[in-house]
Amino acid sequence: MIWTTTPDVYTHSSGLTVLHERRTTSPVVALQMWVNVGSGDESEREAGLAHVHEHMLFKGTESRAVGAIARDVEAVGGSINAWTSFDQTVYHVVMPSRFAQDGLDVLVDAIRHSAFDPDELERELQVIQEEIRRGEDMPPRVLSQRVFSTVFETHPYGRPVIGTSESVDAFERADVLSFFERWYRPDNITLVAVGDVTRAELDAWLDDMTAGWSAAPTTRNPRPVEPPQTALRTVVEQRDVERANLNLAWRGPGLADEDTPALELLSILLGQGDSSRLFEHVQRSPLGVSGVYAGLYTPAEPGLVLVGASFRGGAEPDDPMPVLSAVVREIARLQHTPPTEAELSRALAILESDAIYQRQTVQGLAQRLGWFHVVGGDVAFEQEFVARARQVTPDRIRDVARRYLGPDTLTVGLMLPESLEAPPTEPDIERVVRAAYADIAAASADAAPVPDAHGIVRYELDGGLVLIVQQDDASPVFAIRAATLGGLLAESEATNGVHHLVAELMTSGTSTRSAMDIARTVDAMAASISGFSGRNSLGLRMTALRRDFDAAIELFADVLYDASFPDDEVDRIRRETLQHIAARRDNPAGLAFQAFNAELYGEHPHARMVMGTADTVAALDRDAIVDAWQAAMRPDRLVVTVVGDVDPARVRDAVEAHLVRPVTDDDAPALDPRPEPPARTAPVRLDDTLDRQQAHIVLGFPGASMFDDDRLALDVLAVVLGGQSGRLFVELRDNQSLAYSVSAWSSPGYDSGSFAFYIATSPERVDEAIDGIRGEIERLRTGGITEDELERAQRYLLGRRDIATQRHGARAGYYAFDELYGFGYAYSFAFADRVEAVTVADVERAIETWLIADREILSVVGPALGETPALAEPPPGADAPE
Repeated sequence: MIWTTTPDVYTHSSGLTVLHERRTTSPVVALQMWVNVGSGDESEREAGLAHVHEHMLFKGTESRAVGAIARDVEAVGGSINAWTSFDQTVYHVVMPSRFAQDGLDVLVDAIRHSAFDPDELERELQVIQEEIRRGEDMPPRVLSQRVFSTVFETHPYGRPVIGTSESVDAFERADVLSFFERWYRPDNITLVAVGDVTRAELDAWLDDMTAGWSAAPTTRNPRPVEPPQTALRTVVEQRDVERANLNLAWRGPGLADEDTPALELLSILLGQGDSSRLFEHVQRSPLGVSGVYAGLYTPAEPGLVLVGASFRGGAEPDDPMPVLSAVVREIARLQHTPPTEAELSRALAILESDAIYQRQTVQGLAQRLGWFHVVGGDVAFEQEFVARARQVTPDRIRDVARRYLGPDTLTVGLMLPESLEAPPTEPDIERVVRAAYADIAAASADAAPVPDAHGIVRYELDGGLVLIVQQDDASPVFAIRAATLGGLLAESEATNGVHHLVAELMTSGTSTRSAMDIARTVDAMAASISGFSGRNSLGLRMTALRRDFDAAIELFADVLYDASFPDDEVDRIRRETLQHIAARRDNPAGLAFQAFNAELYGEHPHARMVMGTADTVAALDRDAIVDAWQAAMRPDRLVVTVVGDVDPARVRDAVEAHLVRPVTDDDAPALDPRPEPPARTAPVRLDDTLDRQQAHIVLGFPGASMFDDDRLALDVLAVVLGGQSGRLFVELRDNQSLAYSVSAWSSPGYDSGSFAFYIATSPERVDEAIDGIRGEIERLRTGGITEDELERAQRYLLGRRDIATQRHGARAGYYAFDELYGFGYAYSFAFADRVEAVTVADVERAIETWLIADREILSVVGPALGETPALAEPPPGADAPE
């Protein structure tokens, strides 16, 4: 939840409903009287009477002269005000809490004993007339009112809250008093009190201030029901304005309706903030639009979905139809293509943050409590509303857009300059609106399939290439990955390192570009491009700006499929690689792991190093490199992923144009068969003497492959052991001071994996360090892990994943590898569920399955260590499984 406080809600003996929340962070109190009457409760003759009371209740009471109410409140640094809506009239004060009793007395006195002095009433009615005239001088307000009255032809929401000049001019004091007596009754009023005041104090004050206040229950006549709108309606006004305005309105639900959270999120992602769709595609376009917005108006009864724009007017105004078309197209787009998960997450963050920020002040909190209680029917509805919003999916956004935002239920309002000689007619407007809806529908039909709940489209293109696209316009950047099974998995002992050379050399020239041409083009686009090769895969990655999409895709395809592997570049990369291989002796930790992997995997390719050996790399010539590249970079073996500010249909077209190629050999195997890692029946120790200050120790076991059920349990175990709060750090570093660096991790591979511990320590403490690791392993075998350790590890794994997926490139990589390895790209989205499903029992089963003493491999690299310590002895009963 985004908040945890729950106010007291009760009925005072006077009949008032009271919402009280104690907040002691500041010596301040907010007091609000929510009178459950607004302009929607008025008859046509009464139009504006609720608003008159807003003006009059602070104009004196039986015991307070005119001006005394405001003076008393402001004298202690407080503020007092009121507002009127279709459904409520609200009176509120904010003041230091030590004067809370005085503030409450002011409100109760005004609510109970307003004088409605005839002279004051006459003057205030004139003030309201000025307020009406001021509104007439504000073109956006005029247009808004015209749109409301056009949408609500029957319902009182179509009348201005403030009333009309004619209705206000006809008011008599008797009308005001009659309205007051009918509605200002204790059972029709909610008092909201938030701040540094106790309930006991509040009740004691109310007991005194409301003594003798009683009235018959308030009677409320049903409001007329607005008939359904079945045809587009228009409003066109022309005035002397410098800026034209467009208002679009559709009938929407009330606050408590089940569709309201989805429509609220729709309006946010459509038109709130600089990353909204209207801002990105309309205001930032060359149409001369200076402002856009979208919002959901949810009074007690069905309200409106509102969208608008302001644009260039003046002496030579532009044609408003392109702006209308552009805005409608963005709305229509939501009916066919759901928003991305990223868009929906941003919208939800805005919705939740608005609630959080408003609750910083007592007055903001009081307003939210009052609103959700009086309009939503229950103060707890706020939390329910946010909970419902969190359940909204992209498909639900599309669903409500289809049901609410169609052309037949639309009202279009235009406020245009007088200088526009040929303003659009209703047929003109309808033609443009329907054409915009039709264009998007046609384009969406051509761009099938529809994105899934995560905003992803998966295409299977000609030749077998799989394309995965996720649209994310959080920033004008996109990342592309092309991946195939390869790396060590595809290499023999003789070709070890060839895929590393392929990855390094793909960007070193094509048939039409030199290495420097590629480098200059990439730098000019502020992009990056590079090959990659690892234990299981080979491929190409690129990140670029959206504006360079076409050029970037063309370059990417050129490098991927048309690399030329120039002899001079082959010689250079081979030479640099041999230098890196020679430098392995400078990394004793790497040597320890190298020996560990060689022993663990035996003849399996994962026993080798990704870069290869000095002998294999020296023997690999250009022909061997080209052969490896041609065998790997086949469209039928490629997964291409694109994540970022892109249109999926446009990506599909570009990939089809540049990356789909004919396959000439359909029977070529993807990978050669690989030998199994050797079975382990006894512990092994490996020593390598290296003149260094520390000894580097790797102690590990065979581990799960990426396809094993225990994979995530071992990941959780590695976190329990590693990190600055893990068992190894606390015991071996903090308590025993054995090392600066100590860690554990699980490394699942395509066929098999490993689970290893690493520590670097002084040579004289090697035995102690080894015993310390074995001791921690024994603790795991006999005692397992705790629920608290499990939960912390799960949170860590999820947090690291969330942080990583901020970048488009990281997500492109996850989707590519999950699809490549057969899990399917959507596997990433179940990561949290899979991690949270791991139990203590799962981890303990993994410990029993994998951390078996007679499968231990110990690799030590460091100074000459003297007598070799004994190998691990299996604990009693710890027989290896068959």
